[in-house]
Amino acid sequence: MATGLAPDGTTVTTVDGRYVRQWDVESGRVLWEREFVERFSVREDHPQIGSNYALSADGRWFVHVHEGRALVWEVATGNELVAACPFDFLIAVAVSPDGEGVAFCSEDELAVCRTTDRDAPGPPEEPRSAELPQGRLHFLAVASGGHVTVARVRNLLLVHDWREGDREPTLLLAEEAQLADVAGDFLVRGSRGAVHLHDLLSGEESSLTCDPASHQLVVSPDGAVVHECLDSAGAEWRQIRPHAEPAPLHDGRGRPST
Repeated sequence: MATGLAPDGTTVTTVDGRYVRQWDVESGRVLWEREFVERFSVREDHPQIGSNYALSADGRWFVHVHEGRALVWEVATGNELVAACPFDFLIAVAVSPDGEGVAFCSEDELAVCRTTDRDAPGPPEEPRSAELPQGRLHFLAVASGGHVTVARVRNLLLVHDWREGDREPTLLLAEEAQLADVAGDFLVRGSRGAVHLHDLLSGEESSLTCDPASHQLVVSPDGAVVHECLDSAGAEWRQIRPHAEPAPLHDGRGRPST
């Protein structure tokens, strides 16, 4: 099940089975619900099962691909945007934090397309594409406006800048990453205790330090907070604080870890 928590913590969006639902956290009441067509891509010559939907980290946007088009819904309002999907065999799809861009991955190619209103006149914008190395795709993300994409293939982290509309995308980063996460317009990556927090749009980067034995890194959609997971079971987490004493451990849900 995919989940997305609103920045103010008042609502959470879930994708479970064939339904997208937004819930009121305090009362547990469903505020918005919509059904979609869930599909998985399977091919004998490829080991990975592809999925046709994704949810933004804050739960505001939901995208699913149906009959060659990406349908992007703004959760709670139902406003719908569209983008053309260039792949028949889809491994993954992602939607930007502002709903203006969608990224797609096939087994060896990455594509990006800006969204348009469903009822806008004229044909939709054509997707742009770039080659990817073959291998298991661990995650795909796209920044606001569809300007920057992040794909992790095997342990290789690939960051492309698509802002030059009439050219091939610029490969900003291609490096092995032991740990990585993307939320909103921020990428956090780490290896052997060194952590880098990267603003995907401005290019600004700051450095942090984590436990060399950390199993996972997670960044908040606004880039303000980075957490590390200290055990393989996901029961011990703590916030990474720059130039400060280590934060107390918690269980990943805000409760003190025992």
